[in-house]
Amino acid sequence: MGVSRRPRRLAVVSSRYGLIGGYERYAFELTERLALQEGLSVDVFAHEWEVGRAEVNHHRIPAFDFPGALKQIRLSCFVNRTVSPSHYDLIHAHEWVLGVDLLSIHGIPHPRWMRQVRHKRVSFSALSRGWLERKCLGNPKVPMLLPVSNLVREELLKEYPETKAKMRIINPGVSKERFWLPKREMVRKEVREFYGLNENQLVVLFVGLNFEIKRLDLVLKGTAQLVKREGDRADVRALVVGKGDKNRYQRMCAELGILDRVTFVGETREVEKYYAASDLLAMPSVFDTFGMVVLEAMAAGLPVIITERVGARDLVKHGVSGFMLGKDPSPSELADCIAILENPHRRLRMGEEAQQVAFQNTWEKAASRVWDCYQEITR
Repeated sequence: MGVSRRPRRLAVVSSRYGLIGGYERYAFELTERLALQEGLSVDVFAHEWEVGRAEVNHHRIPAFDFPGALKQIRLSCFVNRTVSPSHYDLIHAHEWVLGVDLLSIHGIPHPRWMRQVRHKRVSFSALSRGWLERKCLGNPKVPMLLPVSNLVREELLKEYPETKAKMRIINPGVSKERFWLPKREMVRKEVREFYGLNENQLVVLFVGLNFEIKRLDLVLKGTAQLVKREGDRADVRALVVGKGDKNRYQRMCAELGILDRVTFVGETREVEKYYAASDLLAMPSVFDTFGMVVLEAMAAGLPVIITERVGARDLVKHGVSGFMLGKDPSPSELADCIAILENPHRRLRMGEEAQQVAFQNTWEKAASRVWDCYQEITR
């Protein structure tokens, strides 16, 4: 066996660090906790960043926005010139960068994403990104790969089966303190009153920065289906948090006859308030490498409705902590799940199960697993 050596100097590469978004928050939360390791000095290389509480040294890198098609390749070249392996025990990238020690994988091979998820032709940008991915993974010096879910791992292995031994799945974590509010009932009441919702109404929450990929249309159609079935007995409302083509989806609500039942909140950095105000989360994405909002909602005590194409399926047990629908569910299937959760006792029980699972998957535990990977490499 090799002798384990504690890394002393760590470089982290993430062009956007700690801002709104999945990989940005993932890189931030992990690094903040890793920086607490005794004797570890951490340098973060980013174009934009949020300053946390841990002692982290920030270094600005260019945006490389033009030409956009070569952005990732130019970023990799810059990091290779600037971040010298002789200065660091480990280099951990959350971007496609050549020559690093660890690579957190937040997506699937880009050409596959364009064809199978976005249903678009493979552009020059996708080809250049795909070339860089092949350079990173298709050579003998493959870094340790940290896919964020089994779903990402499966998609990577379809393209690069030889990298299997290099993979360690590191699911995102969650902050107990942020998403289980001590004054939850008071916050719930305040938010509901602000939006004209009463305590007896079943509130379905949707959170996403891409309405199309997260499939807001399905949530709206499922809600409309439930209202159509139950008629006057239906007392369901939907809260939509995030960014997308609001006008398009408001027109859809009007066509479905549920315009008065749907509230568009917009973007917010206080999403935890909306978890507290809601009864369940619905995020039936076309494809989501993980879906951190799913874990956050579970931490807030909400049962969740997702599809098998959401990476957070790793943590959702069907019928126990939430519901996992097929790849392409119908509005009727979604309505069935919402109908089951109209029962307050069932909803409470499933929410408690979801919260227990979430609290077993904290950022501290995720950081501990990454630290184990660091020590494995430095043997």
